[in-house]
Amino acid sequence: SFSHAENNNVSSMMTELNPYGITQTTAAGVNYSGDNKEYGLKFSGHYLYNLSDNATSYDIFDEYFGETTSDNKQDLHLNNRDQNHRFNFKLEYQATPKDYFMIRPSLVMQKRKQDLALTDWTVMESVDSLLLNQNTQTDQSVINTMNEALYMHKFNNRGHALSVNAKFSYTHTDEDMDLELNNVQSQKNVLQKTISKNDQKSYTVTASYVVPISKHMRIKADAGWNYVDGHIKQATETKVNDEQTFSIDSMLCGRANSHYGGFLSNLSYMYNRKRWNVVGGTEFHSYELWTVN
Repeated sequence: SFSHAENNNVSSMMTELNPYGITQTTAAGVNYSGDNKEYGLKFSGHYLYNLSDNATSYDIFDEYFGETTSDNKQDLHLNNRDQNHRFNFKLEYQATPKDYFMIRPSLVMQKRKQDLALTDWTVMESVDSLLLNQNTQTDQSVINTMNEALYMHKFNNRGHALSVNAKFSYTHTDEDMDLELNNVQSQKNVLQKTISKNDQKSYTVTASYVVPISKHMRIKADAGWNYVDGHIKQATETKVNDEQTFSIDSMLCGRANSHYGGFLSNLSYMYNRKRWNVVGGTEFHSYELWTVN
């Protein structure tokens, strides 16, 4: 049967906080770990939840000196709401005294909502003249998964070992932004809607082999392959003044596909004896980047 332990450590669940304004944070989580020595299994995992609300306000006044100069005043109000769900899992399997397997998947789901209000005035002889009002609402959602698998084998020859590591990560981002701008100077009212999507996949496989050449010296050889596939798409619609319908803003629309990948190899020399620890080596990388618009 599995033995297990549960604990809560709230400090480890906190996401990075905004150092400005007033922030309210709620966090909760569950950790679990277990093992089955009969089958050589170890298991651990946790779920973390974090909710953060931040409100920040700025009042900026720029004063200029001169007969024909005017001062400037700005008010900015910013509200951010961040919500995170984090899942982590790790399974270890000691199949034989010489064979070890490990898998470690993780998933992060994030949502952010930001509201920004900006008002700008010019000030001359203590009289405020409105320059512009701007209101922006941004909704963003992110899904990120990182997965790793590891196999290690110790050979009968003492000190000889082989390891193979494979990693896969995927990130998907959706962002919607609504902008409302009233520019008094140009007498222009602008409504703008922007939708963007970003997908990125990464694949990595590496193999390592360690050969001892003496009691204190070893040689380690590595070879690997990495490939990153990215896709970005953005569409923007704009409506100016009294226009009845939105029109596509071609300057703010587009898409791009990028591909990056290649091979790497490494040969290292390691010496360890009492207080001495010397590492030296050489690496070779061959990568290629190509994009499609």
